[in-house]
Amino acid sequence: QRRAKAHKHTRPTMQAAGGASTTTFFRKTRRKTVQKVIKEHYLRDDISCGSAACKACGQLAGASAAATSLEAHATYLVLDTNVVLNQIDLIENKAFGNVVVLSTVLDEVKHQNGTVYRRLREIVSTTDRHFYVFANENHRETFINRLPGESPNDRNDRAIRVACKWYQQHLPDMKVVLLTNDKANMEKAITDGLTAYTAHLYVKEFMGDHPELVDILVSASFDQPLDEDSTESASARKNKPNFKDYLPMTELMKGVQEGRYCQGPFRISRNNCTEASVPTPSPFDNKTPKEKRPADPFKLEGRDVLIQGRENMNRAVNSDIVVVEVFPPDQWRAESSLIVEEGRQAEAVQQNAKADEKNQKKAQPTGCVVGVIRRNWKPYCGSIQPPKSPNQQCLLFVPTDPRIPRIAIRSRQSATLTGKRIVVAVDSWEKNQSHPNGHYIRDLGVIGDKDSESEAILIQHDIPYHPFSQNVLQCLPPLPWQYDECMLKGRLDLRNVDICSIDPPGCKDIDDALSLVPLPNGNFQVGVHIADVSNFVREGTAIDREAAERGTTVYLADRRIDMLPKPLTEDICSLRSGVVRLAFSVLWEMTPQAGIVSTKYAKTVIKSVHSFTYAEAQMWIDDPHRTDSVARSLRELLKLSKILRDRRVDAGALMLASSEVHFTKDANYQPVDIELYKLRDTNGMVEEFMLLANIAVAEHIWKNFPNYALLRRHPTPDPKNFLWLQDILEQRGIILDTSCSKALARSLEDANDPSDPMINHLVRMMTTRCMSQAVYFSSGVVPYKDYWHYGLACGIYTHFTSPIRRYADVIVHRLLASSIGYDPVSLAYNKLTVQKLTDRLNRRHTAAQHAGRGSDELYTVIFFRGKRLVEEGYVTRVRENGFLVFVPRYGIEGLVYVAEQPQEEQQTEAQRRQQEESRPQLQFSYDEEKQTLSSTSTPDTIQLFQKVRVHISVDDSSPHAQKLQLLCVQPAVHQVRAAAATDAPAPAEQPRTTAQVLDGQVVTDDTAVPSFASETSAEIAKAVAAEVPPEERRREPSPATAAAELVPNLKRRKKATK
Repeated sequence: QRRAKAHKHTRPTMQAAGGASTTTFFRKTRRKTVQKVIKEHYLRDDISCGSAACKACGQLAGASAAATSLEAHATYLVLDTNVVLNQIDLIENKAFGNVVVLSTVLDEVKHQNGTVYRRLREIVSTTDRHFYVFANENHRETFINRLPGESPNDRNDRAIRVACKWYQQHLPDMKVVLLTNDKANMEKAITDGLTAYTAHLYVKEFMGDHPELVDILVSASFDQPLDEDSTESASARKNKPNFKDYLPMTELMKGVQEGRYCQGPFRISRNNCTEASVPTPSPFDNKTPKEKRPADPFKLEGRDVLIQGRENMNRAVNSDIVVVEVFPPDQWRAESSLIVEEGRQAEAVQQNAKADEKNQKKAQPTGCVVGVIRRNWKPYCGSIQPPKSPNQQCLLFVPTDPRIPRIAIRSRQSATLTGKRIVVAVDSWEKNQSHPNGHYIRDLGVIGDKDSESEAILIQHDIPYHPFSQNVLQCLPPLPWQYDECMLKGRLDLRNVDICSIDPPGCKDIDDALSLVPLPNGNFQVGVHIADVSNFVREGTAIDREAAERGTTVYLADRRIDMLPKPLTEDICSLRSGVVRLAFSVLWEMTPQAGIVSTKYAKTVIKSVHSFTYAEAQMWIDDPHRTDSVARSLRELLKLSKILRDRRVDAGALMLASSEVHFTKDANYQPVDIELYKLRDTNGMVEEFMLLANIAVAEHIWKNFPNYALLRRHPTPDPKNFLWLQDILEQRGIILDTSCSKALARSLEDANDPSDPMINHLVRMMTTRCMSQAVYFSSGVVPYKDYWHYGLACGIYTHFTSPIRRYADVIVHRLLASSIGYDPVSLAYNKLTVQKLTDRLNRRHTAAQHAGRGSDELYTVIFFRGKRLVEEGYVTRVRENGFLVFVPRYGIEGLVYVAEQPQEEQQTEAQRRQQEESRPQLQFSYDEEKQTLSSTSTPDTIQLFQKVRVHISVDDSSPHAQKLQLLCVQPAVHQVRAAAATDAPAPAEQPRTTAQVLDGQVVTDDTAVPSFASETSAEIAKAVAAEVPPEERRREPSPATAAAELVPNLKRRKKATK
């Protein structure tokens, strides 16, 4: 023990010996014994400098000679770690080339910021960028020992200077420049005779032919404050905030452990940008031992802490990891019932205070942010506020995501960037600044353009969409792929079995197929056959790392972002008909009553006989003249699937609803029609057997690998989430029992309104929103009782059936292959590594869902451009200043405001005052418990599930984005004008050749049609009610008849109004 104490703080000793560096130190073990540790670091002489101009390194023979990445006649840049971490956006610009990335820098970046490390790795893998990784830590002449008293950071800075010096001496005819923003490192570099510049100075002096790079530079400090006159209105400057200083990190950590503070992710509400929440640790959290959990003096017990107002948010940005101080219970407030966008923050805070006084019964823990543990800033998409002058350089960036604050940037391209969708990154946010400071990265294209907006959606949700690197593509087998007999060794040959796939129209990445073979004993052999992707995606390869990083395939309205390269997904692994493919199969012996006699898992080789669409398979089943073996198999599979479905429903499985839409597109991928996605019996048939396979595989891999099986669970929802919906349904005589999934399923079946069958669909859709998402997890981290999948009502579940588009399925395939003895068990898997992987997969899965919804919203706006429709809808949520309406015809849901929407911040005080004076004083009575919104000036009342008629159009009055706008015309809600931002008179009638749609009828005639651009919803309602009686609307006249009936009457109404 005395020796242990003596060596506890002893610095490791290093001594270079020949071709290796030896490190010797002592450490104290858990058993309080002393252990001597010796580490050897081997050094080499044959590491290439990477320059095409170097003849000495070009003569290095064998595999040790690295490929030359640096051009012969160029300036070589050696990057410091701080330059890579802070200027990665600049480095990604293609103007930067011939860069030496030292292994010292690479290791430091990997340790400090994984995102920047992956971006740097992506640049290095692009051959035309001429980036070269030099292993200076393994080169005999560039490796250095750490000196006594030298910090690790100073040692690494010295290693960078030594490597730069070696390059300068090794290549005397080349110019070698060290880029560093560290003042001390630069001074030492200049003293050592090196050429060193800051990134700012180098760009301004030597890259003048690329002026756009100046805007991309990240300022180390904003010593030149932005022009407040150009970025903020007078009222904003008057109410300029003075945020509180963040507490020291030691104080934050101590306060969290003592229970005075809470730590968690900062989540801003999607409906109200002035409110946020921070989740607290649940008392049922099994990941943290009970003795290590922080104290809970306020008895939060896992409830979220509410943060209201910008001052309490204290410069926290959505997704930051923050520490919050919880206020005393007498200062707790209720969530606001308002829908608030960025432009109305001050008004919202006042409204929140009024709402708090009314809703003290629903008060929840409230607090403020006192510190930030980790910033999760990322590139944001948006547009700039139109500048007041063409030479204005201080600009205000408006993100497309309303949860992100506006960002102050500097740019000399204000005229060019106006009207463009651009990408901006945040650099800092000082306590005396209203907005964070940032810098411009790049231009995506014109606002509203389909391609630029789609790319913005991918960036906003952090979706990797870059092309696959050459290293990844080299992992693929050559095309056309042909199997050989050695590949079939150990596989079950099913090429003589009638196997078919059933997928949506145009599907090329076919990853599942079905089969049914009658057995002599009257039973069936039912097979689910999945593409054997893991056979081609081997663990640890470049393609495996890329797939793990992407996590999932992302499906947009017009395209998909593949997890794996197309040659693999659409050809080599796709289970197309008529070709031999490798598969992983689950085979059951099943009775005619869908009873499972036995289950078998096998690597197989198959040859599909037919690739069906859902509609085509349904026609084969329904056609009595089809008597071949494939048609008979489909009919038997459908019978079995219905039995399996009934069995699941009896067990408590939920049949929920969604608003998924389907777009019909023309040859240019422009949407020409939009409707709710229609399901057939064949959809349910495929789903049932995929679910059965997933459950069977989950049970098998868990029995073989109980500590690190990758599974999926759906947590039981909190009953409190359903309270508001239960109260509303009780008013309609519908009881929603949420005691268990079986009771809820039974309640949903009974939630019917004889007068309107759509009510059941709405109840199911709203019930879905009360639940949390299903998540992946490692079986060794979560107790068995929490494996339960609430939605499917099964005790254990995983994903096995889609390895082409989900990386989780690839891992499950590997575990299953190991369990049947086909492949060895991976040594990289344990409960912690698998849990870390599942955390990333959950993030990627959620991001993919949000990106898909964003793409659907974009295409919905594109579809409605130039159209004006009046359609039937249903109220799905009521708020204090508006209500949500779901339109079944198009599967869209939009907000109808009942109060004046905010104008842009650049509006002058005189314009705002004039608008306030001319605005009608409208009052609405909001009842949150009953979910009603009543007008005090009219007898109209809006309530949940109410059937309404809405006018649908696209609002393009904002310079930042086009939005879908809904106005309620029946009942007529007197509200904001449809599209006009001023009180100018309505435009005169003018010929229109674009399609106009009123009440579902298209008017394509060139006859003059009145514009509703500046009419209120009440005027629109009167026009529709007067010109199209209910009995005429039910007849659904032809477009020509509709034009003939509508236009003269509308003209008469205009004349009478004048």
